[in-house]
This record gives sequence, structure tokens and C-alpha cells, in this order.
Amino acid sequence: MNEDASQPLQYASSAANWAFNVFNFAEGTFWILLGCYFLFRQRSNRQRLDQILAILLIAFGVSDFVELWTRSWYQPYWMLAWKSINSAALFFFAIMRQRDVSTRRRIASQSLDPGLNQSDDD
Repeated sequence: MNEDASQPLQYASSAANWAFNVFNFAEGTFWILLGCYFLFRQRSNRQRLDQILAILLIAFGVSDFVELWTRSWYQPYWMLAWKSINSAALFFFAIMRQRDVSTRRRIASQSLDPGLNQSDDD
């Protein structure tokens, strides 16, 4: 059998492994840096929410580095559980944050236009 015929397959496999490693390293670094931003930015309001978001983002980034070691996001079972719980928590947090922002905007717009707070009976 000609050994040269298997060489492109090995090259494609090593290129895919390289791309997998680079992507997961970059993605993990991005999530951790974004988490650090929310952890260390100086804002008095919503500080607790920023800390929760920071922990979730850092945990998500760490899971990408663990994924480099396990070579899969769904095996072993604890990796799938980690990713699923963290993704669900980030999704829930995004919904809660959006509701908070919408409420703040509505309150701010009502305070800017006092006529909105009065009924037509006045």
C-alpha cells in the first residue's frame, strides 16, 4: 500500500486539531478577559450583577480550556453538564439584565415627562 496516499488525511487531521486548539484557546481567553472586565470595572450601580456576570463568563472561559484537554464539549458527562449549566445561567442572566435595563429606561422616561404619569381624568 502506498503510504503517500494517507498523508493528506493526516495533514487534514492535524490542521483540524490545530484549528480546534487555536479556536478554543482564543475563545477561552476572550470569555475570561470579558469576565475580568466586568469584575474590575468601577461602577457603583449594578455592581452585584456585574460580579455574577464576571463569574459566569470566567467559568465559561475556563471550560473552553478544559475542552482542550478533553477534546470534546460533550464528553465526559461532567463537561456537558458544566457547559449546559453555564450556558443556561448566562441565558437567564441576559434575560434578567434586559428586563432590568427596560425597567430603568421606562422609569427614566416617565420621570422626564411628568405628563405621562397623569391620567386623563385630571
